[in-house]
Amino acid sequence: MKRFKHAISFAMAIVMIASISSAMAAEPTNELSMSPQAERNFNAISPTLRAHILADESLSSAAVYAYLDLDTAPISLRDDILKARDVIIHSEGWTVDGTGFVVQPDGTTTALPKFSDLFPGWDLPVWDTPSPSTENSSSQLGDSFGGTLVRTSRDNVSIPKFNSSVSTKSMGTFKANSSEIFQVTVRSLSTCSTCNIGASTSGGVSQGWAPRVAPGGKFYFYPDLGTYYSVRVSTYDSPGRGNFYIFH
Repeated sequence: MKRFKHAISFAMAIVMIASISSAMAAEPTNELSMSPQAERNFNAISPTLRAHILADESLSSAAVYAYLDLDTAPISLRDDILKARDVIIHSEGWTVDGTGFVVQPDGTTTALPKFSDLFPGWDLPVWDTPSPSTENSSSQLGDSFGGTLVRTSRDNVSIPKFNSSVSTKSMGTFKANSSEIFQVTVRSLSTCSTCNIGASTSGGVSQGWAPRVAPGGKFYFYPDLGTYYSVRVSTYDSPGRGNFYIFH
C-alpha cells in the first residue's frame, strides 16, 4: 500500500514539474536570436532603447541585423543591416546635437536625445536631395517676426505612410534666419492622427526626427544661422494631409 502511495506521489510530482515547465516555456522572453557580436552591441545600448525595441516585434526583428558590425559583416548583409538600422533610427526621436525637443498639444515637453548617444557608431540617415521644383526659398515667403524670424505656412501637404526605404518628398526648404529657433508646428491633420517630422540639410543629411506629433504639437531644434533645412512629414497611420507652420 505504501509503495502504491509513493508511486502516486511521484507521478503527481512529475505532472506538476511538467506543468511548470510548460508554463515557463509559454512565457515571453526578452532574448533575441542574435549572433554573439550583435548581442554584445545590443546589450551596450541604453536600457530605455533596449526595452523599446524588445517591446515591438518589428523592431526586435530589425535589431538582429541592425546591431551587427557593419565593417566586419559579409558584404551580402550590408543592405540588410542599413535597412534594419533605418527602421530603428526612425522609431525614436532625436536631434544631431541633442538640444531639440517636442511640445505636445497638452504642453508636455519632451527633450530629444543626441543621435550619437542613442546610436553610437551609426551614420545619420541621408534623404534624397529635393529637386528644384520642390524647393522653396523661405526668405521670399511668410510673415516676418522681429525682422529676423519668419513664419511660413504649408497647407494641404500630402503625408505618406512612413517607409524607411523611400525618401519622403520635402514640403520645402527653409532658411534659418536665427540660430535660436527652427520650429515646425502641426496645425491640423486629416485621416492620420499623428505625423512624423524630419529635418535635414539641403544636402539631405538628417538633423532631427520627431515621431508621432499630434495636431497642435511642435518640433523644435536649434539651427545654424543661414543654413537651409528641408522639412518632411510622414505617418505611421493611414496616409493623409496636413497643415503646418514653419518658424525659421
